[in-house]
Amino acid sequence: MLLLKRLLTSCVLYAVLLFVVLITMGMVAGAHGGVNRPNGKNSQAYVAGYEATRRYGAIIFLSALGVPALVAVAISFVGVLPWCKNQSRPN
Repeated sequence: MLLLKRLLTSCVLYAVLLFVVLITMGMVAGAHGGVNRPNGKNSQAYVAGYEATRRYGAIIFLSALGVPALVAVAISFVGVLPWCKNQSRPN
């Protein structure tokens, strides 16, 4: 039963953490694009963003999926949350 609780907790945590990571990445990308293209007519910023995406897109994608998965499993199996702790029985 404890394993089921931990797996369910890690699935829920993964969904929440993935959402947070994707929102954060979107905010950073939007802020970066807004700073580099204040009037929307500078095509050099678009080219630089396209090159960075082409070069580092796979790394960013795998990091966005992998880091929340590792953190969710670590949080649920270490016993940080009260329902995921190992209950010791008195003798």
